[in-house]
Amino acid sequence: MEDSLFPNTNFDSLLSKFNHEWETPLAIAVALGHVFLASDLLERCHCMRLRQAILQQDKDGFNALHHAIRNRHEDLALKLIEKEPLLSQALSNYGESPMFVAVMRHFTKVSSKLLDVHDSFDRGKYGRNALHAAARNGNSVIAKKIMEKRYWLAGQADMAGNTPIMLAVTYGKIDVLGVLL
Repeated sequence: MEDSLFPNTNFDSLLSKFNHEWETPLAIAVALGHVFLASDLLERCHCMRLRQAILQQDKDGFNALHHAIRNRHEDLALKLIEKEPLLSQALSNYGESPMFVAVMRHFTKVSSKLLDVHDSFDRGKYGRNALHAAARNGNSVIAKKIMEKRYWLAGQADMAGNTPIMLAVTYGKIDVLGVLL
């Protein structure tokens, strides 16, 4: 890694450490929007096989992928999924999977990439799933991709008993309703 931010530095033990909020250096870099640094740390952790440093969830249950999506760093999110697909299986303390957050943010590429991860979680808060989020937001492109890969989500009701179809009707999202039907 000659072009690395930290050439010839042996700090693998520091990369694995987390602070009192359970944040690793990678998670902190992502959360604070230091994309170049986060990319470098991700590459180092991946090369050194410091898997737990990549997967670590903070005190709120967010991992580096959650932070990348929440902070609108789409390219970094794609890189995180590529290097460590297991990031897609984390749920925050609020019950949000990275896929749910990506759909809420209208991140089509990230949502598609997460759908390609066979066992990625699609759950969201209030018992909703990624298809509920697409219906609520009126995103027919993502709804179609979800229906192609996980059609069974259309029949799942949230804690209030609403299915994605019911949300599409409630919010007048006709394009999404057409996809769901």
